[in-house]
Amino acid sequence: MRRILLIATLGIVLINACRKDNKVLPDSFYAYDYYPLEIGKYWIYQIDSSIYDPTVSGQPFRVSSTIVRTTMIDTFRDGAGVLNYVTEYAVQDSATQQWKPAYLGRASRTATEAFLDEDNRKLVKMTFPPVTGTHWDGTRYFNEQTIVLVAGEPIEMYKEWDPRVVSTDEAGTIGGDAYDKILSIEYADAESRIEKRFALEKYARGIGLAYREYWILDTQLNTDDRPWDQKAQRGFIFTQVLIDHN
Repeated sequence: MRRILLIATLGIVLINACRKDNKVLPDSFYAYDYYPLEIGKYWIYQIDSSIYDPTVSGQPFRVSSTIVRTTMIDTFRDGAGVLNYVTEYAVQDSATQQWKPAYLGRASRTATEAFLDEDNRKLVKMTFPPVTGTHWDGTRYFNEQTIVLVAGEPIEMYKEWDPRVVSTDEAGTIGGDAYDKILSIEYADAESRIEKRFALEKYARGIGLAYREYWILDTQLNTDDRPWDQKAQRGFIFTQVLIDHN
């Protein structure tokens, strides 16, 4: 009888434990607001880039500074039923200050992951909840050896892509603005004598992407010990800083 009572008591304890573990957690626990999705939301960025070409070895082929606005303008559901937000990318004309639409992308989110689709390449941008040290397959929807053309030159932009959360909910300053909670994600940090792949993004909680820095560079000068921005022969260096949003 005592044995039966013990088993029954243990069963009640386990059932209660399961109920406790299965309770619904608030959205704030998952930190979905690092990747906000809402029609009408816009973000304006200062983008500075240096593009390299093998015909001008060691010097940027083109250096540019641009103001870009991204705006969520529509939604649709994909084949899996996930709600996607159509995002318009527009470039500001430096002479007229008018916005010129450039192309469309899309962003989406599930209970566990966030996605960004630009130029028909779907990237897994983050996982929920974001935990420091977490890794995931950011390029699982396409081959990481996919060729991207930069100034007409082929480069494997996503080679060695291995996203990981560097830090989360840390205070910091980006572009002169202070943020209480920043999520930092390093998508790539690999280097050889002939290739460099570095990609870092920072997201502000309740706002979204606040900073992005990419170094996607190749060279054939494998005995050259100069810094990458001096010996690169193809690829680009790119920084994107948030300057306004709603």
